[in-house]
Amino acid sequence: MEILGVRVDAINSTQACDEVALAVAEKRQLIIFTPNPEMVVRAQRDVYFRAVINHGDINMCDGFGLQLVGGGALHRVSGVDFMEDLCLLAEKEGWRVYVLGAGDRTVLDACVQELKKKYPDITICGGHPGPKLEERDVHGQLLVVPIDEEVQDTVIHEIIMLEPEILFVGFGHGKQEKWIYEHMPSFLSVRAAVGVGGAIDYIAKKTRRPPKWIRSCGLEWFWRLIRQPSRIKRIWDATVVFMWYNIVHKIKTYVNTKR
Repeated sequence: MEILGVRVDAINSTQACDEVALAVAEKRQLIIFTPNPEMVVRAQRDVYFRAVINHGDINMCDGFGLQLVGGGALHRVSGVDFMEDLCLLAEKEGWRVYVLGAGDRTVLDACVQELKKKYPDITICGGHPGPKLEERDVHGQLLVVPIDEEVQDTVIHEIIMLEPEILFVGFGHGKQEKWIYEHMPSFLSVRAAVGVGGAIDYIAKKTRRPPKWIRSCGLEWFWRLIRQPSRIKRIWDATVVFMWYNIVHKIKTYVNTKR
């Protein structure tokens, strides 16, 4: 289904893992994104970002707001839950995994260690905290460019040489989706590239995840507001602005049908 011009697929984590297994067997590539309300709001202001998200082969719903607007048709799958489910499958199938992101070597190493502890037979062939990226307006499009091109070249070369089947990218929404879209053609071995947002921080235990009952009630935004007040602008976009855009969209649709 489409929510404010962004495609969101009615697919759960198990089905998405099955699609990855099929892609590995058929030697195809999949780009997997996990859009949430904040990303949908951003997509209204950034046309290139919207095009990139809609280019994803699988767009899993990551947010109570999307479920609410979708009328119950969407399965909610967070980036961290899918990352762990896919790691379990990678362990079983013997796929090689590369973890990219976090921006901090200590956090990245902690994430890798936690994954190895939870999935003892997993093959994590490499990882990198990633190049520092910025978005720059190029002919009206907000493109992602590295602050240090040498670091980015090193990362790309390492992924190519280590030949992982699974690539997790955690640069934060916007940057990670654009980076995957722009560089996926270079990674011939990669069968699934997944934008995982803050999942690396959660797995590394740098950031505490909301209790399950809070997640079930769709109150993650409140949990984050209490623990990270600096995120208020992002939380405002993901809640108030997102719902306002949907109300305006429904009014416009209704008016147009009455003409």
